[in-house]
Amino acid sequence: MQSKKTTVYFSADSMVKLADRSPEHEKINMSGLLNELINRYAWLTAVSLPELTNDQWSVLIDALAGVDFSDQRPPADVAALLLNQSAQSDELNKIVVLASEWSQAEQYAVIDFLQQYFARKWDNYPNFDLIKKQITNAARR
Repeated sequence: MQSKKTTVYFSADSMVKLADRSPEHEKINMSGLLNELINRYAWLTAVSLPELTNDQWSVLIDALAGVDFSDQRPPADVAALLLNQSAQSDELNKIVVLASEWSQAEQYAVIDFLQQYFARKWDNYPNFDLIKKQITNAARR
């Protein structure tokens, strides 16, 4: 795959975390380390995605359509995000209960899935199963 040179700015906290993953007394290999971390995160979220029905995904998508996921700091709390939505329903409340039992990996997997879902238009996909497959397979490439 072709690489692209870009400029990225890191917080002091992020720099410490990157340094913690690099050999001591060596310059941090930013490109290699960032690519490795991105690939790990993509793989982890793809394999941690909880099994949900298409109807449950539909409720999640409708409830969280306006959420800015780029601002989600650890720990993840999908149940709280859902409870903060104005339109409550029995279906949504059932998912809140499910989400409260998910591990952190499962919660970040759902957040990552929704970020990818909302980032694209899926008009060319005839059904939701194909969308799920596309998103989860992309992470495993």
